[in-house]
Amino acid sequence: MVRDLGARHGLQTLGFETSGIQKPTVADMATAVDDMLAKYPFLALRGIRLADFKGIASHAGRDQADQHQDREARTPAWILIDQSLAANPIPQGETAGQTSQPQPRPDDRPMYAAVVHAIGRILETTAGTQPRQLAESALITEYQRISGPWTTDTLATVVDGYRSWRAQLNPACFTDRRLDRPSALIEAFTEVELHNDHACGPAKVLHRLIVEHARERSNTQ
Repeated sequence: MVRDLGARHGLQTLGFETSGIQKPTVADMATAVDDMLAKYPFLALRGIRLADFKGIASHAGRDQADQHQDREARTPAWILIDQSLAANPIPQGETAGQTSQPQPRPDDRPMYAAVVHAIGRILETTAGTQPRQLAESALITEYQRISGPWTTDTLATVVDGYRSWRAQLNPACFTDRRLDRPSALIEAFTEVELHNDHACGPAKVLHRLIVEHARERSNTQ
C-alpha cells in the first residue's frame, strides 16, 4: 500500500518499514495525500517520511519539522509525520485542540488529520512571508465586512467584537492571546480541509489567504 502511494504520486516513502504502522493507518494517510494532491496539484512534494518528531502537535515536534522544511523551502518538501503517532494514533481532538464546530470526519481518523496538518505546514512555507504579514489585516477586513459599518460603535466595542469573532479559531492559533500567524495559517488550513463548510469564518479567511499565495508562488517559481 505504501509502495502504491509512492508510485501513484512519484513520492519517496521513508520510515514505514520499521514503524509498526497498521494498514488502516496507512490507508488513511494515503487517502489524505490523494485528496490533498487532487485539490492542490501545484504542491511540490518529495515524499512522506515517518520520523521521531516528538508528536505532530508538540512544540518540539513542530520546531523540528519547521527547521527541516525551512532548509528545503525551495525544493520539493517532505510530508513529515511523527513515528510514534503513526504507530499509536490517538483521536484528533487530543492533539489538535478542541473545536465547537461539527466534525464531518470521525475522530477515528487521526492520521488523515495529521497528513492534512503536515501539508498545511508545507503550504505555509510555500506561500512565503506575505500571508503572515497580511493575516491580521485580512481578518479585520472580513470582520468589518460582516459586522460593519461601525459608525455608532465605540473603538472598545469594535475591538471586543473582533476579538470574540477571532477567538473561534483553534486555541493553537494563539500565543499569550496574540495571533501566532504561522500557526494560525496552518491550523486554519487544517480546520477548513477537515470541516469544510462547518469551519469557522476566521479559518476560512486564513485558508483562502494561504492557498492563494502558495498557488501564486508555485506558479511563478
